[in-house]
Amino acid sequence: MHSSTWKQFERDCAAFIGGKRYPANMGGPIDVEGPTCIGQCKKKTSMSHVDLAKQTQAIHSLGMAANKLGVVLHQVPRAKGAPATRMITMSWEMFDVWFSMKRGEL
Repeated sequence: MHSSTWKQFERDCAAFIGGKRYPANMGGPIDVEGPTCIGQCKKKTSMSHVDLAKQTQAIHSLGMAANKLGVVLHQVPRAKGAPATRMITMSWEMFDVWFSMKRGEL
C-alpha cells in the first residue's frame, strides 16, 4: 500500500472526529485525536478479530486515561466494483462507559 493512501485515510479519520492527525514518525499509539475521541487508524487488506480486539482494548485504555472515547477506525477492503466500507470499533466496556456518561449515570 502506498504511504499516501494510509496518510489520506488518517487525514479523513481526523476530519471525521473533528481533530488532528499525529504524524507516523512520532511513534505513538494514537493516530488521531479530537475533542472527545482518540483513535488508532487501520487500513489493511485483512485483520483478524483477535488483532482488532487487541487494538480495541489498547485504545480503550488510552481513551479512559485521556477521558475520551477510544476507538479503532478501520476500512474494510472493497469488493470488486463496490466502495470500501469504513468502520469504527470500540470495546463493549467503552460503549457502556460512554453512554452511561451521556445518560448521567456516572
